[in-house]
Amino acid sequence: MKGKWFLLGCLTSVGVLVLMFFLLVIGISSVMPDASPKKVTSNSWLWLPLAGNIQEYFEYDDTFMPNMDVTSCHDIVAAIQQAETDDHIKGILLEPYGMSTSMVIRDRIGNALKQFQASGKPVYAYLENASDGNYYLASYADKIFMPPSNSSALTLTGVGGSYIFYKTMLSKIGIHFEVFQAGDYKGAGETYSRDSMSPYMRKNLEGIIDGIYEYKLQAVSERREGLDYDSLKQLYEGRENFFITPDKALEYKLIDELKYRDDLLTDLDIDRDHLVKFSRYNIKPSMPSLKNVAVVYAEGMITNSTDHFGQTVLSNKKIDKAFDAIQDDPTIKAVVLRINSPGGSALESDKIWNRILDLKKDGLPVVVSMGGVAASGGYYIACPADYVFAEPATITGSIGVIAIIPVLKDTGDMIGVKTDGVRRGKFAEPFNPWKDMTPEFKGSMRDHIQIVYTEFKQRVSEGRKIDMDQVQEIAQGKVYTSAMAKDIGLIDEVGTLHDAIVKASILAETDGFGTVYYPEKRSLFEELLKDKFNIPLSRMDLARMILPEDARDEAELLLHVIEDDPVQALMPCEVRN
Repeated sequence: MKGKWFLLGCLTSVGVLVLMFFLLVIGISSVMPDASPKKVTSNSWLWLPLAGNIQEYFEYDDTFMPNMDVTSCHDIVAAIQQAETDDHIKGILLEPYGMSTSMVIRDRIGNALKQFQASGKPVYAYLENASDGNYYLASYADKIFMPPSNSSALTLTGVGGSYIFYKTMLSKIGIHFEVFQAGDYKGAGETYSRDSMSPYMRKNLEGIIDGIYEYKLQAVSERREGLDYDSLKQLYEGRENFFITPDKALEYKLIDELKYRDDLLTDLDIDRDHLVKFSRYNIKPSMPSLKNVAVVYAEGMITNSTDHFGQTVLSNKKIDKAFDAIQDDPTIKAVVLRINSPGGSALESDKIWNRILDLKKDGLPVVVSMGGVAASGGYYIACPADYVFAEPATITGSIGVIAIIPVLKDTGDMIGVKTDGVRRGKFAEPFNPWKDMTPEFKGSMRDHIQIVYTEFKQRVSEGRKIDMDQVQEIAQGKVYTSAMAKDIGLIDEVGTLHDAIVKASILAETDGFGTVYYPEKRSLFEELLKDKFNIPLSRMDLARMILPEDARDEAELLLHVIEDDPVQALMPCEVRN
């Protein structure tokens, strides 16, 4: 009887929690701006106020939390494409500000804008205080406007990549990291084991920075009439002041007109009712006669963990779900894998690699389209494809393996923490952070890293049909731009996601093509219920206590992934552009 009452009490508690949660959602929704679709009338303009974090494809349906700071590039492009043929949409007003995204995503949005312009409709951009990335996207517009106020400014900064090195700080509290790497350029562990970049990492970084910087200058100067390459380069490298005021921006031909926003809207005959924000633009699900090319977004750090609530991570389980659905659908004739990943777990990468081979055995051509980054494990899963595309600003390569293991023994000695226990076996408790690693275990780690590295190179050799000696030369953790990667055979062609879709349909010998996208979207609410309200807490509280705020999330995710699988195929750097 007591057991029944206990069970009833538990069920009642869960019911109350669910009810309270629904009431909370209703309360939040009541104070949020209306996110419902807006009726579009004649002479309307699609409004793109693009800000915050823009991902390739956000797999959560954000209608549950409409103000969350993540926007899907896939959804933005879908809105632009629909507006192109929407007779009620007269043009697009683009207002980028405070965007956090890659140049590849900016280019993808920009290419959709170019297609929109080809239909005869205009795209106008309005900038107030605009950073380099915002200006880069605005350069796709027919005209760029700024207010006639010196309180407004452009800040063209260029392209850069830098690191925070923690070795000295961590040593002050007794923490050090044992780093095992295969490949001289595989520098993902250097931020924990050094105080500055190694010559190898510096050379890596210089190569990709130079390539992306050159691409940016060429692209913007070609889009801006009257602004040549040399003049633009001089602005980046020789101008006197950091801030470019609107009058100077006009003089330099960076923009076209000075006009307050209200005046611009008046001139364009746009009132509030005729300005349709893209998030409220009713995007109708496309119903092509064919859905024979499946596009699978493979985005995020590669890990076997499934408890990164609300974060985009990539796992074999996620790929399995998408590939199972594809193989069960006889109408799908080809697959495009859109990769945007810096890598992660070596084992998980290999499992995904094997799953791609399984697709090919079923007779489905597989084409890879690389996003902002497809490096290390991200390249591992690309190499078995029938054809590989990379965007002009893609970063790829980083063929190498690393293990980064924290050791806290000195910390324990400093604060009086001791460890003792009973062990049987030569390698018992190999990852006990409160003990120094034995020489035998370090030797085993080095041997294992080399074995995994050799397997990685073999995958590349087989997939890309490159001799192993050549793979050895281009591997070693070296990172490449797409142009460099094409020259050495790591990719087949520099092109867009659309190019990859067209190629997949050609390989499948289809008559025309239509697309279907994976993973299928799900709401954060569904995810919450699935996890039975078990929102995972970090097991790396130490990282939150000792690291600077801007480095905590990245370090925490890295340490969590390492905890799942210590052998990583992970890219060492992030480039800001």
